[in-house]
Parts: sequence; structure tokens; C-alpha cells
Amino acid sequence: MKTLLLASLILLAWEIPNFNDPEIYPGIQKGKSSYDLSGTYEYIYPFNSEDLIENQYIILIKSKEGYSGWYYGTSDEFDEAREGYLPAFFVAEMLNLKISNDTIRFNLAITDNDLLTKSVTLKLRSTEEAIKAGYSKWSNKINPTPKEYWGLIINSNQISLKGADEFQNKTFNKKK
Repeated sequence: MKTLLLASLILLAWEIPNFNDPEIYPGIQKGKSSYDLSGTYEYIYPFNSEDLIENQYIILIKSKEGYSGWYYGTSDEFDEAREGYLPAFFVAEMLNLKISNDTIRFNLAITDNDLLTKSVTLKLRSTEEAIKAGYSKWSNKINPTPKEYWGLIINSNQISLKGADEFQNKTFNKKK
């Protein structure tokens, strides 16, 4: 009985189509979406105060090859529990960015040296640019580990992200 069940599962897995394979499904292009997603998307942090705004941003730029993206966030993305100190801020390229039909997937990888004391303006694309523009490095150390994100493209104006941890679940709305 176990052998029959195992054989059935293997056969089923073999038969599941790969909808991202352009050779099998030529109407679906890998790395493409039916929406033009270029623009700036904002997640509004629900606990902002007058003294501290912790909104996060995604910028997507479309080219012939697909999309490039940058994520503007806080150290909370990499910190299990912030206690007794203010968050740091960062800008990071969205690594391994994959956009396919109604899904988006990417990784974020930063180091303690990428964490800054204030929110990074959306014109800057790297820690190096921010330091040259006068930003200061954050003095705390949290040893960030890479994070993987995936989400749904609700429409051309909204992206809903999911992460391994509850606090990574966010809905970003297009600004521009």
C-alpha cells in the first residue's frame, strides 16, 4: 500500500505542469507580468509617530530584460525583537527578483554596515550613495541574515508581500 501511494505521488509530481516554462506554455513569459509595475510602492507602517516614520518602499524599474528593484526598509526586517532602541534604515537591491504573471519573489541581504540612522531618500540606490550623501551608520549590531519574500501582484497599483515571519507580511500601494 505504501509503495502504491509513493508511486502515485511521484507520478502526480511528474505530471504537475511548470507554468513558467516558456517552451511548454509560450503564452506565459518568465519574468513578465501583464501589468506595468514600474514605479514606487509604499507600505505605511501602522505604528508611526510624529517623531518616527517607519514606512517602507519598493521601487521597480522595467527594462528590456525585465525588472530591477530596490527595497527601502528598517532593521526590523532582520531583527527578532527591537527593545530599547530606534530602528535603523537601509536601501538594498532586490536580489533574484522574479516577476511572473501575478507573483513576485525576491531576496534581501544586508550587513550591519548597510544600516543607517535615518530613512534613506528614494533617489539613492545603495549604502555607498547614502554615506556619500551624508548619512551616518547605525551603531547597534544585529547580525542580519538574508530574507526571502514572495507575494501577489494584486493589480498594477498593489503588491502584497509574504515572508517567513508575520512581520514581513505587508501590502504596498503604488505612489507614482
